[in-house]
Amino acid sequence: MSGLAVMLIAVGIADMSRRWTRRPWLQVAAAPVVVVGCALLAGLWHLGDLPLLAVAAAAGGAWIRLCARAERTGAHQAAPLVVFGTAVGLLIVCSGWASDVAGPVGSWSAWIELPGSHHPDPDRLLMVVGVTLLQLVTGNQLVRLVLGSVGAVKPAGQPQPSDRLKGGRLLGPMERLLILGLGLAGQLAAATAVIAAKSIIRFPEINAQKARENGGIGIDEVTEYFLVGSLASWILALTGLALAQ
Repeated sequence: MSGLAVMLIAVGIADMSRRWTRRPWLQVAAAPVVVVGCALLAGLWHLGDLPLLAVAAAAGGAWIRLCARAERTGAHQAAPLVVFGTAVGLLIVCSGWASDVAGPVGSWSAWIELPGSHHPDPDRLLMVVGVTLLQLVTGNQLVRLVLGSVGAVKPAGQPQPSDRLKGGRLLGPMERLLILGLGLAGQLAAATAVIAAKSIIRFPEINAQKARENGGIGIDEVTEYFLVGSLASWILALTGLALAQ
């Protein structure tokens, strides 16, 4: 599924570029540029690769624009989710068209040796890079869109449930990367322990909301934000793990 891996890499880097530059055209152009760069580095220039790369580039550009609109207006959160999900599904269904990863990436994977795996498979190596990037800024964006679509995120300028649960934007990627890393290392039981630990640690903080003024945010809203956000984050990490296996 090299086409899907390329799309995840392109979207991951494009989402990071949104934090680096305020120029909308650079943000939108980042995804297609990364798709082309990945195709050259991975030797994905055969006839069957071209439609998959076109889908990856178009979906990446549309994702950036639709996410920016959702953040600006506080509405239409479903649109980028539909684009992302449709592109992922299409690239999986049509993955038989893709050629094997070759080029510099293939040569490098045959040259290096990783602990426990010796020479990594180049196709899997590309996917691991893609799902790792997915857990960072893109993961936060996906979780926030899910929260917005169910009404757990207020319009900009209003008090947010996230104001009562500090560190979510940093803890989320760390948690997802830890689950992904433990899963790839074959320690899935340890990954479930991470999930349980987060719930235990956050519970006193959530429960404390009953004892103080919340600035218009009720305990039910904070709980909904935590549960929906956590489940979306865990599903994202486990989906990345399934793709990388």
